[in-house]
Amino acid sequence: PQTTDEIMQQANYHYYAKRYAKAINMYNEVIDKNSKNTDALFNRAHSYYILGEYELALKDNQAYFEINKNNPQQLVNLSASYIKSGKFKEGLECAEKAITLNSREDDAWFNKACALSLLNDKNGAINALKTSIELNKKNKNTARKDSDFDNIKDELEFQKLINS
Repeated sequence: PQTTDEIMQQANYHYYAKRYAKAINMYNEVIDKNSKNTDALFNRAHSYYILGEYELALKDNQAYFEINKNNPQQLVNLSASYIKSGKFKEGLECAEKAITLNSREDDAWFNKACALSLLNDKNGAINALKTSIELNKKNKNTARKDSDFDNIKDELEFQKLINS
């Protein structure tokens, strides 16, 4: 029989090769043996997210968060999972906690902007997006394509922000 480390290595191989379904199956084996394996939880959550299985990603991100509560990147992941699962207020709360831990976390600001847009706080969304773009210019292009901003895409301030 394979050791947990050997299974984890194979799972990671599939994960980095973008064979997410295969990776998930192997991470399941690792997590069955050790439910607190944060690497397996993190990568399985991301795999689910990539495959559009947002509720499963949310479940893994919540489990990871219970183990490691002060990781800003994990709060960003949890925030994104909540938002994609339609739980915008919870997504906003996680984004704000991540910003409190690291105010330069551009993805947290981006998620905050998404949640605020979906909650119809147009000014708040534009202000958070502005900060996100100031921290990382790539967020300008991401915002152009993100359907979370559909309700503010025609706003003059949004247009100025993504076209400047």
